[in-house]
Amino acid sequence: MSSAYVIDNLIGAYDQRNATAWRRDDLLYRDQTCQWRVDEIKRDYEWRIQDIRRIKIQAKLENERRQTDARCEQLSTVASLGAILGGFAMVSAVNVNIPDSGVDDNVVALYGLVSALTMCVMTVAAAIFSLLLTAVTRYSAQDLDADVRCLHDDHIDIRSPFHVWWLKKCESDWQLGYRLFRLGVLCFLAELGVVSWVQFYHWQATSMSISAIALVGIFVWQFRVLAKWRYLVHEPAPSTPTHATRTIHLRPLAKL
Repeated sequence: MSSAYVIDNLIGAYDQRNATAWRRDDLLYRDQTCQWRVDEIKRDYEWRIQDIRRIKIQAKLENERRQTDARCEQLSTVASLGAILGGFAMVSAVNVNIPDSGVDDNVVALYGLVSALTMCVMTVAAAIFSLLLTAVTRYSAQDLDADVRCLHDDHIDIRSPFHVWWLKKCESDWQLGYRLFRLGVLCFLAELGVVSWVQFYHWQATSMSISAIALVGIFVWQFRVLAKWRYLVHEPAPSTPTHATRTIHLRPLAKL
């Protein structure tokens, strides 16, 4: 009787010990499973953050490319217009027929001065715009991608690398080129008024009509065109981007 009781106690203790060990193993497995789940969630969250940054960087890069393309088109257009006006001034100076007598020497000297000034300022302005175009193209091809990818996450939507680079490297030359171009247009219109007194010296009415038209053009250029569109070439603030970046909002990963 006592031996059976001892055997039952031994079997019961063995079963209890096995149950305790199994329970401990089960708890360890559950803890490990929870840790795996937490690690997986953290990894998915980090990947999600990286995906969001990658998409925002791509959108930012596309926006910067559009800015550089717009600036290149602007520079190319203004440079071409400056070259055309300078070429017209040169052709006018070369092909003008100065009468052998009757024309005041001061008028001829004034015409030569205005023509030379027009050609010089337009040539310099076109050269400046062409060099700026080369600089923008080079920056867009070599440095823009790296500058965009180096942006901090908090600065992607508010900072423009191309705008900062433009203000630092090109804005002063752009302002100089614009002033020269503005002066060149004014000189070109003045040349139109002066050349009439050389080319049509014997026809006073024709000379006066051409000079009046040139004077009207000067007034329209100075007080209508420049007065309205001068803000387009004002120097912007260093902290203000020229174009707002389109913000992309993605749904974050749900928290447990």
